[in-house]
Amino acid sequence: MALAFSLLVLVAVLVLVARAPRAWPEFAIAAPGAVGAAGLGILVISRRRVRAAELVRATSPSFLVFVASLAIVVDAAASNGLDRWIADPLPGGPGSSRCSRSPRARRCWA
Repeated sequence: MALAFSLLVLVAVLVLVARAPRAWPEFAIAAPGAVGAAGLGILVISRRRVRAAELVRATSPSFLVFVASLAIVVDAAASNGLDRWIADPLPGGPGSSRCSRSPRARRCWA
């Protein structure tokens, strides 16, 4: 039973990894991890290996609140022009027009 449930959780995580970027781009990273953690959490609670309170403490809720608030701050800064301000001096990536046309292309990614 536990093996089948674990495999079901694994399949759900893999499906979310494959489908989440198209269906929910905002949750593409968080959704598979949350589903996997919840599924395995249900498994260990049902087998009475740990208590629910121990799992909640292990998630470190204060750190999760910090990360969520940091995401809000970064989103607000990007919405108000910080994304353009940072993107202007940065090259676009390997093979970008700015790096490939530059006589100093070696220094672009050195």
